[in-house]
Amino acid sequence: MIQEMEMAEGIELAKKRLPNDTPKELLIELLEVLEFIPLAITQASAFMAKRRKTVQPYLDLYQKSDITAVQGPQWRVPAFLLKDEFDFQDAVAMLKAFSFIDSNEEDTMFSTHRLVQLETRCWLDQEVPSETEKWAFAALNSVATHFPRPTSHPDARYFTLGESLLPHAELVLQHQFKIPSKVVELARARLLNSSGRYLH
Repeated sequence: MIQEMEMAEGIELAKKRLPNDTPKELLIELLEVLEFIPLAITQASAFMAKRRKTVQPYLDLYQKSDITAVQGPQWRVPAFLLKDEFDFQDAVAMLKAFSFIDSNEEDTMFSTHRLVQLETRCWLDQEVPSETEKWAFAALNSVATHFPRPTSHPDARYFTLGESLLPHAELVLQHQFKIPSKVVELARARLLNSSGRYLH
């Protein structure tokens, strides 16, 4: 479970890592956005230091990010979207140990904090921009493959699965591919059909 800090502890940690002239109101706003999670505070501070940003531009970037459009501070990802059995459990254990993800008891649903999502997106865009499209398609294809197919006699599983995948479908469908291809358009069409029929 991701541990939260008290307000005073959070302010103390942030002050150690941010410029001394940062107004207290901005520090508090930052801490609230980061939900007082020590790792999130440390990661945000490192992000700002690396890019020479102060708290206000960071908050602006954070709020403008399409990641924040996902309901709530965390994004619940079903395990079957991620699962490639090879080394899966080891990877999950490592990510949980560093509080990058949280999961339910059965490890069938995972939550990723928005800060982790934002940092991953920025890392991809800056360090390996050629990989962004590859991973965007992998996400689109995975959601399209697992989204329940339209049926004239839906059962409880159809609705449960559709409900868990709908936020992901909406997000992956928003991505604008730089070089659209037939395989991308087919995956988009399949997902639009399935999610549209699910909603109606």
